[in-house]
Amino acid sequence: MVDGFGALQGSYGSVHRIPAGVALGTMGGAALVGLILALAHVYAYALALPVVVLVVLAVVRFRVDPAERRRWLLVYERGLVERVPGPGGPTVRYLPFADVTGVVPDRGFPGRPALAVASEPPSAVRLGDLSPASGLHATLDRHLPGVVPRPGTTPVLVVTAALAVLALVPFAVPVVRALDPDPAAGTAGTAGPASSVSPVPYSPPFPPPPAAPPSGPHAIDMPTGVAGFWSVCDGNFVPSAPAYTGPPPHPMWDRVPTYAEHEWRSSTPTAVQLVACHSATTGAKVRTCRYTLDGKPFVQTLHKVTWTTVIREAKTGRVVANTTFVAADERCKPIPEITYSSNGTASFGDDQSAEPTDEQAYANLGRYVLG
Repeated sequence: MVDGFGALQGSYGSVHRIPAGVALGTMGGAALVGLILALAHVYAYALALPVVVLVVLAVVRFRVDPAERRRWLLVYERGLVERVPGPGGPTVRYLPFADVTGVVPDRGFPGRPALAVASEPPSAVRLGDLSPASGLHATLDRHLPGVVPRPGTTPVLVVTAALAVLALVPFAVPVVRALDPDPAAGTAGTAGPASSVSPVPYSPPFPPPPAAPPSGPHAIDMPTGVAGFWSVCDGNFVPSAPAYTGPPPHPMWDRVPTYAEHEWRSSTPTAVQLVACHSATTGAKVRTCRYTLDGKPFVQTLHKVTWTTVIREAKTGRVVANTTFVAADERCKPIPEITYSSNGTASFGDDQSAEPTDEQAYANLGRYVLG
């Protein structure tokens, strides 16, 4: 598949975009709540809250599927391989560096560059949401010197500001302890009338433990982003969401990257009627898929996959459908299947999975959206 392109230099995948204002606002809110908790002497929660929020932002950025599905760009010694999702399955383009003519604005991120490619009609390779951005630009600069501008400092400033906000709460906890000690400590040394009876040292009672959060499904507010529908798969519901009724389409959001078509999914929280919850079980070996990678033979083992899909109404949490089926597309993929770790690093593993056919995707998901 990559004969003539040389050794692999790096692989980069698109990430879920979190605007800088949203990231800073979220971290600032977490720090403010942490300070309030510190003033209330709830120090453990005050310290933990900003850390938890920062981890959640990282999970959303690197693990939540982007609105246009995840794209991949593989950089080799003499060219690029671009893998983008499409209605009929992934599309793969092989682009020698000689075909790159310059840069144009990225249509998804106008302030960032995309590679202009000489083709009929002219096309572009989007770079704006690929990660890690610094590694991508450094790699491209080695092969296309002077063509791709270096990334700006905005992402670095955002991360630095978020970490600075995060540091406020741990710094503030000892300050709050010093300025606002336990009220009981202020009365412990108060002089009283003389007595011949030896006083018993006073020990203030421990504060009662915080009440346990309510168990079971409960109503949640309308999320500000579609990823906020995550807990609907656990039985929660959004009373302000539109009902699953009336003529189609019935827009949905799915909890993990799946076989859903892009047009079935909504990027607007207030339009979501259905939430799709999926789990996949890998089964027996089907066949061995053979490739040529970096001029050497490379194999992956294709396995059967059993999907379980539960579709819930966002407004009530009720189960609309619960189906289990075995993915029927057991063909080897045109290029080796890419896997990626929790930090977004992509690699070619030893296995690849069978995928649902278009008919299965419609029967088990699409028909509830399209009617």
